[in-house]
This record gives sequence, structure tokens and C-alpha cells, in this order.
Amino acid sequence: MLLSEGRIRALHRLLFSASIALVAFAALLGIGAFSSQPYKTVEEVSFRATASSRFNVYFSLEPNEIYEKESIGPGSGLPVYLSLVREAVVEYTYSINRPPSGGSYRLAVILEHPDGWAKVYEVREGNLSGAQRVSEKLSLKVPLVVDYMDNLSSLVGASKLGYTVRIVSTVSPELGIGDPSGAALVHEVSLSIDKARNRITINGNTTKSMVIEELEERPVRVFIAGMDVGTARVVSALLGGSGALSLLVSAWIHVSNRGRETEAEKLERKYRGLIISSTSVFEPGKTRIMEIASADELVKAARLLERPIIKLSWNGKDTVYLVADKDVVYMLSSRGSRTGTGGGSSE
Repeated sequence: MLLSEGRIRALHRLLFSASIALVAFAALLGIGAFSSQPYKTVEEVSFRATASSRFNVYFSLEPNEIYEKESIGPGSGLPVYLSLVREAVVEYTYSINRPPSGGSYRLAVILEHPDGWAKVYEVREGNLSGAQRVSEKLSLKVPLVVDYMDNLSSLVGASKLGYTVRIVSTVSPELGIGDPSGAALVHEVSLSIDKARNRITINGNTTKSMVIEELEERPVRVFIAGMDVGTARVVSALLGGSGALSLLVSAWIHVSNRGRETEAEKLERKYRGLIISSTSVFEPGKTRIMEIASADELVKAARLLERPIIKLSWNGKDTVYLVADKDVVYMLSSRGSRTGTGGGSSE
């Protein structure tokens, strides 16, 4: 069954629009797919541990009537007089939430002069050996520390007005990660000795923590429109080919349909501006009807007679195009021959 001219034109428009949309989508998909790498590298945390370090420092006192107690810490809010301090007690604790396979720790007491030189006074070292917690306690006899630094200062004639006692902890656990140095936790507090003002104070944060992480690079597929890049490339090529083929089919339908154009369709297409519509022009039987073979001939007649081309319904169902001149009508039927075919005339 042959399709009507109207249905062929509708099919052409639908196929052409769908082809353009398909080619456009394929182009966008192809640009995204061929400009992207199939995989991208992301970093993920393969190991995480949390380590913490804490110093608890307080002073053991000589019997006195100032504080009326045997010890005093930094939380008292009171100044600590150097002459009343017998010893500085340093309690150190290190903990980690992942058991290390090994490693070591070092707790050092360093005496520093204001001129910049320093002496290592005491060192505690040990192995972790899988321990998740390490504790050490130091008791520094403050009068002995002051005498030691006074003697060293006397050797070079340096000032004896004050010193700094640095307590430095270094813990290096072995956690089986790529860079062991990234797991080392160094923590320091200090005691400032001011002989001129008869004061000793605690400086620095008494707590410190760190998160130990190791990142691992992992390739991850890149997705475009819900497809991985490789699939998107294939799909874009297939869609582009299908769209191009559809455009060719649409063009073929258009060309074929143009070749089947009737004279009435040609008249509407080329000379629409010369056509007017009417419901009644002549009375059949009282007017001679001259059938015109082609649209061009009808237009020629209209121009020679200086008459418009009239479009009206003929016999209630056919559309006719005609030029009326008194009792003669030059008519082209919409059922007329195809473009390029012959025609005749009748009275």
C-alpha cells in the first residue's frame, strides 16, 4: 500500500528530526568519551592509626608555710617559687590504637643556657615490641640541676640568672607502612628557671596527638552517561553511524518525494503568493472549463488575463485551482498529473 503525499512528508520530517537529535547526542557523547581517559587514579586510605602523647608535670616542695602542701602543679594558678622546689616530677605516657610490630621511644632531658649551648642531662630509651602504651617517670632534682648549670656557666663566665630544662619525647612505632618516619611523634615541654625572680614555670602543651595515615592509589573506571569510557566510545560511534544513515534515508525520501510532486503541490510551493481562496466562483454547466496541463501554464494564464489564481473546493471533496475570465475558467485539478507528465483540455 502506497503512502499518501502528506504521510510521506510527515515521515520525512519525523525521520529528519530524529536523525539530527541522534547525531547531536552521539557527538556530545563522543566528545566526552574520546576526550576522557578510561581510568582515573584516586587515593584511598589504606591504613589509619591515632597516637597520643601526654606529659604530667608537677613540683615536689620543701616544707613551707606558703602553699601548705607537699606538691603543686600548673593548674593551681599560683606562682611556683624556685627556692621551695625540691624536685620536678615528669610523668610521660604514649599510646596508639594500633599495635606496632616494633619501634622505639626516647625521652631526653636537655639543659639549655640562654646563650644557646645545651647539655643532655638524662635519657630514657626503650623498644615498643608491640606495646600500645608506654609510660615513663622522671624525677629531676631541681637544686642539683641548677648547681650543674651554674658550674658549667662558671667555666666560661656565662650568666647564671636562668636556664631552660627541655623534656623531649620521640616515639617511632613500626606499623608496616611505606614511610615509617611519618609515624614518629615528637612532643616537648620545658621548665623555665628564673633565678633572678625566684620562679620556675612550665611551658608548652602537655598533650599532643597525631593521625597516622597511608594512602594507596587505585585506578577507578570513568563513567559517562552511566557507561564506562570504552562502552561510551563504541555507543557514540554506533549512534553517530545510525544517525548519519538516517539522514541519508531522510534525504532520499525528500528527493524522491520532490520527484513525485503534483502540479497542484508545485503551484502551492512556487506561487503561493498568487493564490486566493474562495467558496464560489462560477456555476457548473454555464461556464466553459479549460483544463490546464501544468501549474506554470495556469500561472501564465493568470498573468496574461491579469486575474488571480483561485483555490476552492470542487464537487465537495476535490481542491481545484483556477483562473476565471468571464464565462471561461482555466482550471488545474489537485488530482492532476505529476510534475513532468502531460495533460489535456476539455469543454
